[in-house]
This record gives sequence, C-alpha cells and structure tokens, in this order.
Amino acid sequence: MGFRVIKVKPEEAMTFKIAQYTKARSNAKNLFNTIALRGGIVEPKDLVAAYINANRALFEAQKVMNNDIMSAKILDADQRKIVPELIGRLGKKEFATLQKGIFMPYIPSKSIYIKSHQIANKLGIEDPIRKIIGEIANIRAQLFSLDLTGEFPSIENPLDTAIIPDLVSQVINQLPPLPNPALNTGTQYGNVNTNVNVADQYAALFPGDTTGKLAAQKRNQTTNRNVLG
Repeated sequence: MGFRVIKVKPEEAMTFKIAQYTKARSNAKNLFNTIALRGGIVEPKDLVAAYINANRALFEAQKVMNNDIMSAKILDADQRKIVPELIGRLGKKEFATLQKGIFMPYIPSKSIYIKSHQIANKLGIEDPIRKIIGEIANIRAQLFSLDLTGEFPSIENPLDTAIIPDLVSQVINQLPPLPNPALNTGTQYGNVNTNVNVADQYAALFPGDTTGKLAAQKRNQTTNRNVLG
C-alpha cells in the first residue's frame, strides 16, 4: 500500500488557529470578569487571585498563538495572506506584540469598572475593584514585556496573608530572652541562687507530696555528710 504526500496549507490552518486563540483569550479574561461582576459581595483578595489566574491563562493562550505564527513562517506560509487576516481579526498592535513574543497583560476594560461600581452602589458597599487598583498595577508591572517563550512567573497574592503565623511571631518577639546556661554566675539576671538543694527543688515541683519531700530531705542530708566528711 502506497502513501501519498499531503501538502500542508498553513494559510488555511491559521484561520482555525486564530479562532482558537480568540476563544482562549476571552475565557482567560472571564476568569476575572465573572468574579468581579457576579452580583454579590466580593472580597478584594479573591479579585486579586482572579486577576492573577486570568493573566496566567492569557499568557498560555498568547504563548500558543506566538508559536502558531512562528510555525507558519517555518512552513513558508504566504505572509501576504496570513498577515492581513491576523491584523484584521486581532488588530495591528496585538499582532505585532504576538509576533515579537511579548506578553500583553490583561487590563480590565472601562465597562468592567462601570458595572462593578453599579453593583457596589446597589449593595451599598465600596467598589471592590477600586480597592485593588494598586495591586493590579503592581502585578501588571511584573508581567509587562514578559517573554512568551519562557514560563509564567510565580506571583503571590499580596492580600492573601496568613494571620496565625504572624500572631505567633508577635508573641515570640514579646517574650523575654532565655537565660544562658553557660553563664551560671547569677550576674546577668540579677542575684540568682544557683545553690538550691534537692529538698527545696522537690518541694517547689511537688508541693503536696509530703512523703517525697521527706525522702528528698534525707537524700540531701546524706549528700551534705559525704561532702563534709
């Protein structure tokens, strides 16, 4: 059985690739938009987490599209057909950035801000998006001009802080320093009596144990006689 050569037509495949990309791009942005506009009270930290997730998904979508554009060049696709279609469906700026392999972070549109503000007014609360404008700007600055041939960086949510570890560290910092066993002079921590006999130690640890106290006193007397003898 013979095989016949099938000629690859990257110009036709690019139409499908563009459709895949625009869908993935829209889904990525919706990771943030659905949280921001879900119609209830939204925690600022959840919005920041959604913004990070949206950019992570958008990065992967742009990375695939950049690879598709580069692959079309390798396959000697007719650029006179591909480039006009890319520009027509993506815009000149987006196409140029994708071709260069530079990541374009997601910036919520003006309509998202307006709708979020309207929802907040109905609920009688402060607009959550306005609370995180600074965080969004900082994250976008970290992602600006990111290389699509690399990997999406690990970005921490600045509003998702652990409360319990902070409280523990605060308590530990307020505790006085422990004495140094090597310094047994009593001068560092005031007049400390280091010459405490066994009976006194036992009485301090077990004040209700009369029998044990008597036994400790007897052992202490024996020790003293041995030292004096």
